[in-house]
Amino acid sequence: MRQRIENTGEPISGWDPDPTRRPTSGMMTTKFSGVRGIKIGPNRMLNRECTAEQQQVLRAVPVSPEVVTQPRSGERTHRHPRMG
Repeated sequence: MRQRIENTGEPISGWDPDPTRRPTSGMMTTKFSGVRGIKIGPNRMLNRECTAEQQQVLRAVPVSPEVVTQPRSGERTHRHPRMG
């Protein structure tokens, strides 16, 4: 993420909404604290859409929210022991 920020010159929001060019992993995990991946039968979704701030962080990584909702074919899915 820091390399991409260095290459593009575009900072991202840090602890506050203040922009930073040196984000930490702790800083970034707080951005997604309320986002959950949900699986109902074969369907996967996020519990809510990503905010503009979260989308900015994902672009800097770069990762798309679809990594949660659309796993790669052949990817093993983990099941909760009591859920079957």
